[in-house]
Amino acid sequence: MPLILGSSAKQAARWTAYEQVSSLFPRDNNGKLSVFANAISGVAAGVSEAILAVTPMESLKTVS
Repeated sequence: MPLILGSSAKQAARWTAYEQVSSLFPRDNNGKLSVFANAISGVAAGVSEAILAVTPMESLKTVS
C-alpha cells in the first residue's frame, strides 16, 4: 500500500507542476509547446516531484 500512495503522490506532483508551468508558455497553431518550453516544464515538474513527493517518502522509509 505505501508504494501505491508514494507513486500516486509522485504522479500528482509531477503532472500538476508540468501543467501549471507549461500553461505559462505560448503554443503554436497546433497546440504544441516549443522544445524549450517543454524542457523547462519538465525540469519544473521533476523538481516539484523531488521536493513534494520523493524526499518525504524517502525520509519516512529511513525513519521506519
